[in-house]
Amino acid sequence: MLILLLFVLLVIEFLLYIINHKELLHPSIWFVSAFVFSTFIALINSKAWGDISIFTVLVILLGVVSFLIGSISGTIIVSKLKAKKDLRKLSEYYVSSSIKKSIVIIVILFMFIITIQYFVFIYNQSVLAGNPGGLNAMLSYVRSISRDSELFSEVNSFINYGLIISQAFGFIFAFICIKNSILSYKKFNFVYLVPIIIYLVQAILTTGRTKMINFLVFMFFSTLVIIKEKKLWSKKLNRIIIRYMILMVIIILVIFMGIDLTLRGSIYGTEWTVFYQISKYTGSSIKAFDLFLRNIVQFPFSGDETLYNIYSILNRFGFHFEIGSNALQSVHFSNITTNVYTALRRYIHDYGFFGMVLIQFILGLLFSSVFEYIKKGYNNGTLLILYSMNMYIIVYMSIEERFFLSAISINSMVTIIIVALLWKFVVKTKYLRRISYD
Repeated sequence: MLILLLFVLLVIEFLLYIINHKELLHPSIWFVSAFVFSTFIALINSKAWGDISIFTVLVILLGVVSFLIGSISGTIIVSKLKAKKDLRKLSEYYVSSSIKKSIVIIVILFMFIITIQYFVFIYNQSVLAGNPGGLNAMLSYVRSISRDSELFSEVNSFINYGLIISQAFGFIFAFICIKNSILSYKKFNFVYLVPIIIYLVQAILTTGRTKMINFLVFMFFSTLVIIKEKKLWSKKLNRIIIRYMILMVIIILVIFMGIDLTLRGSIYGTEWTVFYQISKYTGSSIKAFDLFLRNIVQFPFSGDETLYNIYSILNRFGFHFEIGSNALQSVHFSNITTNVYTALRRYIHDYGFFGMVLIQFILGLLFSSVFEYIKKGYNNGTLLILYSMNMYIIVYMSIEERFFLSAISINSMVTIIIVALLWKFVVKTKYLRRISYD
């Protein structure tokens, strides 16, 4: 059945390539690509893990088709809009974005202070977790208790919101660096790299992979969309996009394995092979989802697996929703223990098959509409930043749910607001017409 699923997904992807006029950056292609990759890894491991049922194949395809119907609907709706008159601006002008030096200095000092305080907090947590002292195993010990609410303390509000603001600064400065390196006539300002480096240090201190990978996905899509805009969305750039795709996958896998070997390996051992790690984190979700469907029962609507953040927000206003852990129960097969089941599992568990179809349709409609809107020239900078910041939702879809768990949260909402305000009132953009000798 895995062979059948992979074949159908590849056919769908080819048809999408044709339907979308060979536009490789279209979110629907990335959505299907994620399931192609995970299915391929599951197929390679099928002798050890076992095959999946035809029912699982049909459910996955139902989720894929639902997303694609929404995607096509979004494309049709936005196609009725006229392209902006300044669509050719990026091909005819040099573009330079900047922030005042005084503001840059204040940002760097603020982020540095937050990072120092966060480092002290993480170190103290590692000592409580059993770290005998020293920095070598600090992150490993913190990681070992990070999901235990009784052992791991939450950071205070100042550090928490400082980290949120720092994240917004990290994305803004990264976007400016990308944009200026592609479009600007001025020399590259290396000072802008300092906030990015500080943010990456903060991401490492979290002991997880999510922030690092999300940031990489953001840079990938921001870079390629700006290049495509500059070249008026030429299809001749597809080879470059494919090279970037391969590079991004390699870097993501390196981040996965590197963090496991350094943060976890130092106290849990390093017996896991590279192939084992790739299989567990990218392919086991397909088999785990199959096991979930084999034992599925009728679940009452509760939002247990998707509304964790929303319930947390509502409880602050006097409601009393019961909140558990947003981590799912682990399942074991062969030599794999995993708690990721694709995004589809959470939707089916909380809302049934109809709810899953509706959510997939809405996500396809949302991402494709925004993408087509950007292609039409309705991109003031903020839209592309926010779009690229959230593309990780699509990239993760075949592994884990990220829309409800990450994007719909107070931290994400605050980050979005700060990014929009910074780009609107702090970042200054200048245009200089290119001189043509034709």
